[in-house]
Amino acid sequence: MTNYNVLYIYFYFYTQVRKRNKCKGKRIIMNKVKQMSVKNDILPVFDCNVKCTPHVLMELSTRSYLRHKSNSIQLKGVNINKGCISYDNVVYGNNIRPEVNNETKCNGINLHEIKKNYILIVINRDEITNHPYFRNIITLQHGLRCYWNDNEDHKHNPSGMLVVLIAKLKKKTINDSFLCCEKHGEAIKECKSSVISSNNSHHGSLGKYFSFGNSAIYKTVNKSSVGQYTTKRGLTVVQKVKSHVIEDLVSKELKDGIESLGSVMPLLKEYIAPVFQIAHELQATVGDINLKKDKYSEFGIWKSVFCINARTSDFHTEDDCSYTVITVPRQKIMSKEQNYQFLFKFNSLE
Repeated sequence: MTNYNVLYIYFYFYTQVRKRNKCKGKRIIMNKVKQMSVKNDILPVFDCNVKCTPHVLMELSTRSYLRHKSNSIQLKGVNINKGCISYDNVVYGNNIRPEVNNETKCNGINLHEIKKNYILIVINRDEITNHPYFRNIITLQHGLRCYWNDNEDHKHNPSGMLVVLIAKLKKKTINDSFLCCEKHGEAIKECKSSVISSNNSHHGSLGKYFSFGNSAIYKTVNKSSVGQYTTKRGLTVVQKVKSHVIEDLVSKELKDGIESLGSVMPLLKEYIAPVFQIAHELQATVGDINLKKDKYSEFGIWKSVFCINARTSDFHTEDDCSYTVITVPRQKIMSKEQNYQFLFKFNSLE
């Protein structure tokens, strides 16, 4: 059966499921301990005296960092200029051999040619926590174990390396996911309006962006700054059904990507958007803020976007409080030789 390559990118981090622990009961207990640890680390940001937006980053354990070091790109020497972040130096792992791309004139990395077809981008925790610009950073330790069965080798201790990005290229069989084609794009255009327009270009964004789920409304309405993306008015029953079907397909594709990235590093869904998860739980005690949960929220999916010919013209740093998951699904128009490019500017040379 023909294989197609699907690209998954997770901006900010990931985890790998380990099969060494044969005791299912102990593993469940450790997962609960990890969930409580994450919750305790994040709860203080909901204090009424905290004014800044929290940014959550995952910190690798020493064992995880050693495992992924050869597939990692380390950023060093952080600089801030007009809200954009750059770095003085970029260090490539042994498995990464960048080549100058003739089209972009930048160092190019082909995931096809890298061992296990994935890379990480990491930065030392001290570079972030010691910089006043990043005073709102929350670091969460990655791994199923922190102190269980450590054997006193300290390999489950924090490594000091924070994950900024994980990118993975996965071979998928033709039946692994839905086949995205023009009919999906035409159907969603009937039902929803693109959130990117001539009046809202967002750093020179081009193409169409159709959003589902929770949205930020950047003002307070009934003690809440959370809303939900809606469909166009006056839709027929058939059009409403189409919108729900496409939303479900998009969420399933993101879930598929999260599970695939979980093979690189475990417990990924606990770290993608933990601030939203805890905020939703708090609604039961402090009051409803209109944050809605659906069947895919347990995977960290609180909002999804269906993009058509999406691209951004301007380099920029996103001011988000969670990681962003990007997947390129299997498409009817795909050739066997795909050439998807994501361009990152670390400094004037890289």
